[in-house]
Amino acid sequence: LAASQPSARSEDRFRSAVVILSIGFLGVFGGFNAAQGLQTSLNATLGNINLACLYGMFTLLCLVAPALLDALNRRLGQRLLMAVCALPYVAMVLSNAVEMPPKPAATWALPITLNILVGITSPLLWTGQNDYICRCATLAALERATDEASAAAEEVAIKRWTSLMTTRFNSLFFAVFQFSGMCGTLLSSAILLALADSSVVKDVLFLSLGLVSLLGALTFLSLPSMESSGAAES
Repeated sequence: LAASQPSARSEDRFRSAVVILSIGFLGVFGGFNAAQGLQTSLNATLGNINLACLYGMFTLLCLVAPALLDALNRRLGQRLLMAVCALPYVAMVLSNAVEMPPKPAATWALPITLNILVGITSPLLWTGQNDYICRCATLAALERATDEASAAAEEVAIKRWTSLMTTRFNSLFFAVFQFSGMCGTLLSSAILLALADSSVVKDVLFLSLGLVSLLGALTFLSLPSMESSGAAES
């Protein structure tokens, strides 16, 4: 019992880190998803172009994201990198408050550029999320396995606990993250209903959504640092 209590406490430490990560994503995507959902209705043709640029870049850069993430993690660290990668989301949300002409114009360059930036940083943010949860799960599994297994059985215990912790932490993350759609929609609906006849409704809507996304991005700065499993084992 005495040995299991430290293990449980250390698991709680890693679980708390996953909760902080989840809250960061909840904030960033709570604002972003709501703004993105209004793209085509607010901006018509420009909205379609924005989405095409965003997801086109996202798809292409997913192929090189792991190598880029490794290099940038060494330079910036996990916390700062995630916060920086989330800032284009904030900027994209806020850019919707700027009035855009219905026909192609030079001002279209602003939202198009910001959506391209979101497409560039999205693979890094999501690959970083996966890497962070993997590190938490692996480190928690190492501590659990070391506490309860003999040297001969430790490798088997590590595999079992790694699988279990990965499942637990991913379930926790997505349980929190999936609230982002609901939260953003509720906030948008409340603002649109409350200020339906006001001339500032669009400004208030996207400034509020941008603030939510910014708070999520800043949350990443409070993440505890997690070393790679290779470093931990050595």
